[in-house]
Amino acid sequence: MKTQYMSKEMKYVKNGLFLCILAFFAPNSKMQAKHYIC
Repeated sequence: MKTQYMSKEMKYVKNGLFLCILAFFAPNSKMQAKHYIC
């Protein structure tokens, strides 16, 4: 149960980091990503 929960959390963290990185390299969508995640 614990490992399942951790993997779920890691998935969310990875998605957040990925979108933050995308926003960093895409100035046009930077504000949108910042609004939702960062």
